[in-house]
Amino acid sequence: MAVLALTAPPAILGSLTGISDFPLAVVRTTAADNGDGTWTVTAETEETNISALQSLGCVVLTVVSDADQLALWQTIDTQIDDEPPVA
Repeated sequence: MAVLALTAPPAILGSLTGISDFPLAVVRTTAADNGDGTWTVTAETEETNISALQSLGCVVLTVVSDADQLALWQTIDTQIDDEPPVA
């Protein structure tokens, strides 16, 4: 799952919660007014869904790519695996 910044008018961003075509997590507490009639929120979904979000009217910026997110989790998993066993 990629971390994205989505920018669009409030009506478009508000409609994203009703999307059932693909998994999308929108972090509403990150909403920021851009002062130009658009807002930006942080969201998480697979990068393959970016074109669908754009077709809905969102400007999409990839903050953390799918590959970077996977690499981070693999690093954490390896660190956990390398820990000595708990007695």
